[in-house]
Amino acid sequence: MESGLAVQDVRRTDLDWVRIGAFLLLIFYHVGVFYAPGPTAVGAVSPRPLPWLVIPMVLVNPWRMLVLFVVSGAATRFMSDKMHAGALLKSRSVRLLIPLALGILVIVPPQCFVQIVERCGYSGSYFDFWGRYLQADQHLCAGGPHLIVPTYNHLWFVAYLWVFTALLALVLSVAPSVLTRLQRWLEQMLSGWSLFLWPACWLAFAWLFLEHRFPLSYACAIYIPAFLFGYLTPKSDVIWMRMDKVRRRALVGALVSYCSMIGLAFLVLGAHGGWGAQMAASHTGLRTLELRTMGAAVYGLNQWLWILVVFGFARHYFANCDGPMRRYLTEAIFPFYIIHQTTIEVVGHYLAKERLPLGIEATLLIGTTIASCFATYEVARRIRPMCPLFGLKPATASRCHSPAKDRPIARGLNSDDTA
Repeated sequence: MESGLAVQDVRRTDLDWVRIGAFLLLIFYHVGVFYAPGPTAVGAVSPRPLPWLVIPMVLVNPWRMLVLFVVSGAATRFMSDKMHAGALLKSRSVRLLIPLALGILVIVPPQCFVQIVERCGYSGSYFDFWGRYLQADQHLCAGGPHLIVPTYNHLWFVAYLWVFTALLALVLSVAPSVLTRLQRWLEQMLSGWSLFLWPACWLAFAWLFLEHRFPLSYACAIYIPAFLFGYLTPKSDVIWMRMDKVRRRALVGALVSYCSMIGLAFLVLGAHGGWGAQMAASHTGLRTLELRTMGAAVYGLNQWLWILVVFGFARHYFANCDGPMRRYLTEAIFPFYIIHQTTIEVVGHYLAKERLPLGIEATLLIGTTIASCFATYEVARRIRPMCPLFGLKPATASRCHSPAKDRPIARGLNSDDTA
């Protein structure tokens, strides 16, 4: 099986770089979550929050996961073009469900432990907690925020991706021609101003009517289309050329809409920066239908404009950008994702007890998180039984002992990439 994604024989290294950048951005975003004030049930947080962090976090929060689902859809397309629906689902199940199980049983529990220590004053040992966690004891946090265990926490992306792949495999096995017609329809519809308008309208509609009332429905309403968009378009150069062409205009619009979001938040929610907690507490945050509609329009437009920016600039500057760093990070980034949040919350929890100057504490937290990511990947790829546990390719497990420079060059987003 040839590795690499191609559009008319042009390798899609641009999508590799987007995937790498999006996952790395997610790591720094979750460090920000640790220090930014927000809803109390999020997880372990710093006792010294920095309200101003909400401003840069709003810059990336609307679109960060949409980007990952688009890239995941593209990777799935190139897998499905080289295997039948059953083989696709089997391959994705191995690459996703095994790491998900590891995450639920081993990686995520330390996050829950420090959370209940902080939120509920839990005084038992970690191993006492872990035993109760594995037994699905729902009374671990008596008198505090409800905690459902076992859970997948940040690995929800992996669970969603498997579900979306299963649904896609069903369509491929029953009515594959539907997807071909959808691709042609997208090429016709997303032209001119329609490239800006209709996706933004859908995202605004979903935010206005679903986000606060039906969070799960909202997630499906935006992530399934993102995954499907990625699946339908990577071999159609028409839409990608259009995104490349409008990238500068999209960037200007994205920055303007971002400033509008910040201005609207200051106007309606105040200057204290605790917007996440206030929105969660009020369920609307924006008090009138007019303001909610305005907020939804700006938010949906912002989401889609950044999608155009990210993929437009990536196609323009990274379509033929390859090298050892891309090849190394392409394989490493999924283990990075699996381990990063546990490191952030556990190390952050214990660092906070030392009352170090905040700048030193944050630097140590970021450095430790990055080190844990590289250490996890380097260990996992060298021990063959650990490869499937961290989503490394079973077909190339024999290469897990070899340095990246000794492996065959993979040109472009690999058709077997997890995301």
